[in-house]
Amino acid sequence: MRVVFVYPDVLDAPQWKGYYYEGVASLGAVLGEAGHQVGLVHLTRREDPGETLRRIAALAGEGPALVAFSFSSIQKAYVEPLVPLVREELGFPTLAGGIH
Repeated sequence: MRVVFVYPDVLDAPQWKGYYYEGVASLGAVLGEAGHQVGLVHLTRREDPGETLRRIAALAGEGPALVAFSFSSIQKAYVEPLVPLVREELGFPTLAGGIH
């Protein structure tokens, strides 16, 4: 199965390139070792939800896939419009969680 992590890491600072987060990396490593294909959409800039959806679709490919959103409460605004798009337009189940 393909698992695509979506990690919104948006900070309004021109030099911001994102950060490495052990939680997503650890989950991805364990899934990879178990034979799953893992991808990451790391959102470090504001972008149109349609563009994010295209990025998710490209990584998910054909066949069964799960789209897992990992986010903190301050990034919730980036996730809310994406979940129904992933479910309705791509037909993939979603999972959401994070540290708070």
